Amino acid sequence: MDAAAFERALVRGGQGVSRRWRYSAAATWLHEVRAGAGQRIGGPPRVRLLIVTDGSSYTSEQQIAPLMRHAGRLRRAAGLVLRRMPLDQALAASKLPECDALGLKLGFDTPRETAAQIASQLRHTLPRGRPLIYFDGDDDLGVVFPEVLAECDVWLKKHVFAEPERYLEPRIGKTNLTDHVAKLGKADFSNDITPSSDGLDPALVPRISLGWNIAFDDVIATLAARPRIERPRDIDISCRAMIPDGSWIEALRGPAIEAIRALDERYKVHAPETRVPQPVYYDEMLRSRISVSPFGFGEICWRDFEVMLCGALLIKPDMGHLRTAPDLFRPHETYVPCAWDFSDLGEICDRYLSDPAAAEAIASRAERELRRCLESDATVELLLSALRRAGLPIAAA
Repeated sequence: MDAAAFERALVRGGQGVSRRWRYSAAATWLHEVRAGAGQRIGGPPRVRLLIVTDGSSYTSEQQIAPLMRHAGRLRRAAGLVLRRMPLDQALAASKLPECDALGLKLGFDTPRETAAQIASQLRHTLPRGRPLIYFDGDDDLGVVFPEVLAECDVWLKKHVFAEPERYLEPRIGKTNLTDHVAKLGKADFSNDITPSSDGLDPALVPRISLGWNIAFDDVIATLAARPRIERPRDIDISCRAMIPDGSWIEALRGPAIEAIRALDERYKVHAPETRVPQPVYYDEMLRSRISVSPFGFGEICWRDFEVMLCGALLIKPDMGHLRTAPDLFRPHETYVPCAWDFSDLGEICDRYLSDPAAAEAIASRAERELRRCLESDATVELLLSALRRAGLPIAAA
């Protein structure tokens, strides 16, 4: 069957094309005019992105989720054809499927030597000029595998330092947050999986590129798709932030809980440290006027966007040290920054609880902008912009 006949068969609903053919990745990739130098029928030039992933850690796998969720729109808008391949299959294959770029995602707990060997093997399977892109699913700003960065053309992160030279700094532990906590004398990382991190080679820093953050994770997209239920806002300040036993993040979250509880004589506060079912958790946010979101293993967490979608005012430690996308951390526009030790939290809460119109303006703007970013067209364009920065030859949609 030639390309024209194949196209006619698809238009007729697949008549004359077997079920296995219609639903295979090969059917998508072969949907082109053979003489068209990669041109797809009735659309932009195709770009084939093969993503190899180890499948470990739900939250890091979510870095790939928006690509897969919007795969059809990405293909129609920009010719981007996605395929996902388990790491074990990729390493065992004598030859990888043809692609224009290869993506890689590994769990943060992969031994560094193993990660470097995997990246080197995959690099050598790529034809010259085809980019190897690392999809960093970690919560933090760090680069856990410098050896992998050296093999890759691009390291795509959820958020990056606003000042790239900060990647040159050695740190205690894995990240700027572990370093911060260690220097406060609140934790010892000598027995941690990453006791310390060297500064990166300056030649490698330009390979770090801004991708997209967890606002596009499935859990946030699912919440945004539901109509918001209006509840009486009978909680002035809330913060449900679990602290695992013995975890170093206690130094980041404990002060927030203490600062909130110190306000309970003049406000109704709610600052538990335990997990509850998701509906209870969302109900607390829907009933809150202010919700505080401290840092954890990284600066950004689902709570930030859940607060916005529930219509509460988000207060969290100052985010001025990083860049992220979508950019929903603009001081006093979409969130209110506070000191990292929460020493000014009482003053900030006094201000916004006494001026509900100002609080409502910020909360409403944050919710409106997040919902706009989660609309399909806006999401697709942000994803495509990030992939273009990563070097994929994707035409403008």
